[in-house]
Amino acid sequence: MKKVIRIVFLYILATSLLYMFAVSYSNTYNRINNEKIAPAGIVINGGEVTVSVLHDKITIDFGFAEPESRFYYVLYFLSPDSLRNAERILIEAVEVII
Repeated sequence: MKKVIRIVFLYILATSLLYMFAVSYSNTYNRINNEKIAPAGIVINGGEVTVSVLHDKITIDFGFAEPESRFYYVLYFLSPDSLRNAERILIEAVEVII
């Protein structure tokens, strides 16, 4: 039992230290031009997703999975019924909210 408690304590300690480091890093400013530094970010624009980690950026185009493409229909018919039902519930819930 002591080993389990020790492992859980070390996990919480390591996780909290990493979180505190990320928060403190994101709240620091560049000393040259006062630009705020963000450790990570994600921007979703239509079917394009841009993920930035520090100064590196990765852009992924998800245009093949849009409802207008043929690939979307193949994915839709290959997906399980539970996923299709959940998607339909989500779409109808969004339509009610909007």
